[in-house]
Amino acid sequence: MRSFLPLLLIPVVSAFECWSCGVFLNAPSDACKGSPRNVTCPNADLGCVKITAENQDGSYYVEKNCVQPEDVDFKEEGCRDYAVRGRVGSACVCKTKLCNASPVAYRTSLMVATSLVLALNIEFAFPHP
Repeated sequence: MRSFLPLLLIPVVSAFECWSCGVFLNAPSDACKGSPRNVTCPNADLGCVKITAENQDGSYYVEKNCVQPEDVDFKEEGCRDYAVRGRVGSACVCKTKLCNASPVAYRTSLMVATSLVLALNIEFAFPHP
């Protein structure tokens, strides 16, 4: 009986990615309008950033992207108050792949990836005649 499981132990090298959307100046919530896209970051060691701030009218400023070398405000991991267009919002920096997703989007991606791995293991463990 063949198994796909040993192949999962081989390390996979992939590019560092972050979610990217915006800049949205008046989003209806603190999430991206539409679907964010994943982008490859040129400087993996700098991480990802998510910036949000609530506007006076109840809309939101939203921005997600890779941290750039010139972004001196985003050197340390974690969330903190951040001034955006005259408002106090938050800026969160993280340093793992696609870490600047909303919690729901991240959990959904994780479930899809786990399901795919399980399906491939079943397919290779029980090959069709």
